[in-house]
Amino acid sequence: MAFMHTIHRFAALAALGIALLAGCGGGGGTSALPPAGGGMTVTPSPAPSVTPSLWTTAFFTTPAPFVAQTPDPSYAISVGATTRSYRLHIPPGYTGATAVPLVVLMHGGGTQPVASTLSYQMDPVADASGFIVAYPLGTPGSQGDYTWDAYGCCGAARLAGVDDVGFIRTLVASLRSAYRIDPKRVYATGMSNGGFMAQRLACDASDLFAAVAAVSSALDTTACAPSQPVGVMMFNGTADQNVVYDGGYGTNQAYPRDDEPVSFAVSTWTRLDACAGSPYVATSAPGDVVVDTYASCAGGRQYVLYTLNGAGHEWPGSDQPGDTGDPPIQEISASKLIWTYFAAQARP
Repeated sequence: MAFMHTIHRFAALAALGIALLAGCGGGGGTSALPPAGGGMTVTPSPAPSVTPSLWTTAFFTTPAPFVAQTPDPSYAISVGATTRSYRLHIPPGYTGATAVPLVVLMHGGGTQPVASTLSYQMDPVADASGFIVAYPLGTPGSQGDYTWDAYGCCGAARLAGVDDVGFIRTLVASLRSAYRIDPKRVYATGMSNGGFMAQRLACDASDLFAAVAAVSSALDTTACAPSQPVGVMMFNGTADQNVVYDGGYGTNQAYPRDDEPVSFAVSTWTRLDACAGSPYVATSAPGDVVVDTYASCAGGRQYVLYTLNGAGHEWPGSDQPGDTGDPPIQEISASKLIWTYFAAQARP
């Protein structure tokens, strides 16, 4: 399994558009390289049976200027005997004439769930691409923080054993009854504790989600048993002291725990998704970022890992620091990369 621990910080990530693009070619050779200045080298070892599409220079540019946003309306929903809440962003082009994708985005554990999720700049991506975004709210704790119960993390939600999988299932069902949502294109993503929760949904709700993306999170369970293949994308920084790349306790953990290393998530997801062969390894010049892509997995799924050397606990492209004050890199937008990945993943 080829993924790299020692790479340099502050580089722009290459985009992974998993769907085959016209002109990409169909054999098992290397993907086309970007023009001079893009600086990607793609080495298949061995080449998977499905060739990833072009690595383009589009994602080597600085993200678009930040879009000033105001929080979308908040709504209440009954989940068993409890009442939960969520915000909902509807793209301006939505008419209900055609079914659209749904992305469920979960905040990290902390006291500013609304501000933090706005800073990820997912709404502008949704407006440009025509998908709905739901922002569910975690369980409040005694310190004013909001958390999710996701395999050992975190806070009040974990201590109370909150059924957050049930909450998200109920939310998706409610939105599908109110809006024309494509059931084959429902996705989940999240930051930190929200990323833990995204991976839990991949384990426990693979019948509902076509793919998930987890930013600055770990997979802290050996009991993951998805009923069907699910696409998984991960972003992890090697200097993260909240979710440590090589596992264990971090020096900036608000919720102390002994996390599994990133390598555990890689081996687990590639095993569960029956990924064949070694990954494509794409390295940005001069080796700033390594992207591992397992393109030949069961059900047409792909597993993708973005490793960012020197990066901390952050959402790349955000306009504010992560939960532990780590400044986010600005060379790329995780939200754009995540949607590029999601757009190529659909349930049968």
